[in-house]
Amino acid sequence: MAPTKRRPFHEMDHDHELLREEIVYANRTELRGPIPEFLAKKRAEQAPGTAAGYDVVLGVFERFCKENGIETVGQVAEGVAHDFITAERERGMSGLTIQDRVRRLKTWTRWMRKRGWTERDRWEDVHTPRADLAEFDLIDTELRRAAFAHFDARTFLGARNQAILALLSDCGVRRDELCIIKDADVDLKDMQVRVYAPKTRQTRWRIVPFSGETAAVLANYVRLRERYLARPSRRRVTARDDGPRAKAPRRLETDCFLISQSGGQLEGESVASVLDRLSVRLQEQGFAEAHLHAHLFRHDYITRKALDGENPSVLKRWVGYRTFSMTDRYFGIAESRLAAVRPKRSVLEGIVALPQKKRGRPPDKARADGSLRGTVFGPKTQSAAD
Repeated sequence: MAPTKRRPFHEMDHDHELLREEIVYANRTELRGPIPEFLAKKRAEQAPGTAAGYDVVLGVFERFCKENGIETVGQVAEGVAHDFITAERERGMSGLTIQDRVRRLKTWTRWMRKRGWTERDRWEDVHTPRADLAEFDLIDTELRRAAFAHFDARTFLGARNQAILALLSDCGVRRDELCIIKDADVDLKDMQVRVYAPKTRQTRWRIVPFSGETAAVLANYVRLRERYLARPSRRRVTARDDGPRAKAPRRLETDCFLISQSGGQLEGESVASVLDRLSVRLQEQGFAEAHLHAHLFRHDYITRKALDGENPSVLKRWVGYRTFSMTDRYFGIAESRLAAVRPKRSVLEGIVALPQKKRGRPPDKARADGSLRGTVFGPKTQSAAD
């Protein structure tokens, strides 16, 4: 008798299977179910930050399911989505947070349909909640000036921190992109930087121009960095000791543009620490709204470019977006300021020649030869004698 042919995975009924199941063997543990399988796929295919976001959202959803007795695939129905949205609102989550979580969960349910865990996308008719775009104020000019003035441009660390602020302000790069800019990527002559985006699926390289002021700040940093590396360091002979110090040559251990005091690559956490300490100092100076972080400079950069009437296609390329949807969001954020946007050049420039309006009676010679034809004159003024 021929053995029974096993049905394909997508033709099986998985409604009774657990969302997450832990199988313990003698020497290993195996996780099964649509949630572990989906997260494993994201960790393998997506950037670490993106995969971590899905991990957090599905962890929140699993906690909700546990509180409501939802354990199997068949129980994840459309009503569960509505209950989850209501529960998140009752917990005080913001509209943008709920929107992001529902969007990620809908990605998961679509994948379950494609993989064969469900016969259809059971959250297909679930509408992602709308949320108002996050509002933020542009970085004030005085605040930015005070931030640059806080660092001493005559020292290596001061010049480096000014270079960080300049690249964030004038190029709109992400924090992780900032830290991996190479020396060869910075062109001070043509005033442009080549930026690599490690966390995106679209074209990873892009060229971003910067202003002459930024070029001057970067040139000052390069000069002081060379001087800093040429001088020997004075390290203690014994760690955590107040004894004598020994001179040792400094070594450059990276080809990145921004370096740490030890000569290695500057980490993203170090950039965040610099901005956090700067915010505290600025608040002590009276700038109560000073809460600086790397992405705030990116928001400010894109919004100001939108307000300046920059070409959306060019702006999308500069900031590394795949579609226009994200760029359009910044135009929406700046909606109250869009009245200030003016085209850089009018299409009617040099085309429409309107007649000039002249006052008074034309001279007799001009009237006689007909050269005033097409000229509009204003009303004749009444003299004092009349």
